Amino acid sequence: MKKILRIGAHTSIAGGLPNALSRSEAIGANTLQIFAKSPRWRSIPPHTDEELQECLVQRKSTQQLWGLIHSNYLANLSKPFEDCKTDIASILDDFIIAQATGYEAVNIHIGKWKWFSTRDEAMKNMVKNVEYIISQNQKKNISVQFVFENTAGQWSELGSTIEELSYFHQNYLKGLPVKFCIDTCHAFAGGIDITDFDKVIDQFATHIGIDQLYCFHLNDSKAPLWARLDRHASLWKWFIGRPALSQVIKRAYENSRPLFIETPDNDIRPQEISQVKKIISGDESRIPSFHQKHFKTMTLKKFEEKGLF
Repeated sequence: MKKILRIGAHTSIAGGLPNALSRSEAIGANTLQIFAKSPRWRSIPPHTDEELQECLVQRKSTQQLWGLIHSNYLANLSKPFEDCKTDIASILDDFIIAQATGYEAVNIHIGKWKWFSTRDEAMKNMVKNVEYIISQNQKKNISVQFVFENTAGQWSELGSTIEELSYFHQNYLKGLPVKFCIDTCHAFAGGIDITDFDKVIDQFATHIGIDQLYCFHLNDSKAPLWARLDRHASLWKWFIGRPALSQVIKRAYENSRPLFIETPDNDIRPQEISQVKKIISGDESRIPSFHQKHFKTMTLKKFEEKGLF
């Protein structure tokens, strides 16, 4: 298999879906992730055929190698089907847009179980909703990959550990065409110590299967290990740090898995993309790392003041 560095970032669609592709090219990326609609609204805005066709033209001219659509943050497939119709409609719309515009996958957060007495109730609901979405896609000949993203485990989120992801996969998703995205921030805050990333990948391969790992969200974390808080941070600067994230980048490159940066500072995205490329080229020593005790100390103080520890 030819090694390909597929590196990009979550990219704005302001002004229309096609604009995201040129924005991605401008920051030095060759792949991208978008929201096809507002991440916090339930409405489904229309997209014209001309706009969708223009995406395909832009995709070719900007040579973007890979594309992922991230579903609405409000979507929660752990609810019973009758209570989940709006969520499902929004997700199905994302698949339709992805098929029409050449995006290869739709990424969805694993749901929450706070409304149920057991996690299995939530998982049973999720698999029924997933089966419905997949069946609807098959009827429309949509070949876009369904991807579930791991969580940080905050507010009863499911899928924050390898063990829970494995349980969900083995007992509910087995046989369904569903793969996983590993978010490094979520993983770390959820208790997966990616500072030894080779061990994490070995565990994933053993308990879930390496073929089920579709892509990565590449983020540092303002929250420490086991904090169960989803707090994305700029690369290399917080609790995870450059040595661990470098392991992720190299393994993604070796296996041609896409990397999507979702860090909070858009102004330094070109710099982050460039630094990821330097890591692959072996020029890592020139990347400054601010993963120091100062950040850890100040962050821990904030958590302690809020009574989170």
